[in-house]
Amino acid sequence: MKTKNIFSIAVAMLFINFAVAQSSAVQNARLSYNDALALVANNDMETMSPEDLTKVKNKIADAIKFIEPAISHEKTSVKEKTWRYRGDIYQLLGRFISKDGFSELSKDPVKLGADSYIKAMELDTKNRYEDENKRGLAIMENIAVNDGINKYNLEDFAGAYQSFDNACMMAEKMGIVDSTAITNAGLSANRAEDYENAIKYYRTALDMNFPDRNLYILTYDALNKMGDKEQALAILREGLQKFPADQDLLITEINVYLNDGKLEEALGNLEKSLENDPENAMLRYTAGSVYDSLDKKPEARAAYEKAIALNPDYFEANYNLGASYYNEAAGIIKDVNQMDLNATKAMKEGTEKATALFTTALPYLEKAYEIEPTDPGTVQSLKEIYVRLNMLDKIKAMK
Repeated sequence: MKTKNIFSIAVAMLFINFAVAQSSAVQNARLSYNDALALVANNDMETMSPEDLTKVKNKIADAIKFIEPAISHEKTSVKEKTWRYRGDIYQLLGRFISKDGFSELSKDPVKLGADSYIKAMELDTKNRYEDENKRGLAIMENIAVNDGINKYNLEDFAGAYQSFDNACMMAEKMGIVDSTAITNAGLSANRAEDYENAIKYYRTALDMNFPDRNLYILTYDALNKMGDKEQALAILREGLQKFPADQDLLITEINVYLNDGKLEEALGNLEKSLENDPENAMLRYTAGSVYDSLDKKPEARAAYEKAIALNPDYFEANYNLGASYYNEAAGIIKDVNQMDLNATKAMKEGTEKATALFTTALPYLEKAYEIEPTDPGTVQSLKEIYVRLNMLDKIKAMK
């Protein structure tokens, strides 16, 4: 009986000693953190000597060694202070994470620090340390954003997404909206070909009425890459409903219609776009191409002429306008060659009309040749016109 009591007392004493040891570990972690912080306070982080950096690293390593067991112990794991101290330690490490050797202390100090502050806030039921925890979380959020920017610039897009995703989570916990983190999370995920998460953040930004209209195009592009063309077109139309005169949205939808062969729909958007931007040579040229495909020669030629007036060195506009007249002339010549030899009047009229069309086509094709002298279609058409118009010296000059 007595032996049992002595054993019970011994176990109780062992438990108390272990609990005290864990409380001491928390304090030791704080002391190591304070030592590291003092070294940082007395030096410029960017110009610290290798010796001082090593001292900071070792102190942070000591702090981590003390704090990690404490978060698992039943006595210290339920204390707000344990988690706040842990957040401070990983926050300091996060500030040095780009320095050589520091990353070996933790693979993701930003996430660990953020999680620690959040846990501290949950345990702080009376909000005694609300300011401290929110301040720490705000610093971690800023570190996460900067880390995301650095990784994005290094083309580590998956890593950048993770950092921006962490920043968004922290901002949400603080009850704020970080538009930079949200947008950049979407962009980073997109560049990492993680289209599902890209769409998630683009959609978040759109639902929050971010002013960037390009978000609709980015969402359309991501949905398209996922093969969801129906939803992609729906988001594009959602954008156009909100911003009916936005040129980028209109042009994106024009390209959708052109790729799907919906020329009349494309033409409708082109006309809207030209109302907004009548001096846009590219839109004029595109309208000409659509009119050509719809076999509306007068409208096509008028559109090409306007494109050339806006940009005289527009190769495609010059070439297409010349080709329009050339093809009509070639068609007439073909008909003439199939006429009865006795139909001399019709043959003469046809030949004269074709010659006039070849003559009209000539300056546009010559301009196209001037811009792109190696384009085979231009070279071949010009040579045939020169033969038709008996301008053989021009052919020699092309060689």
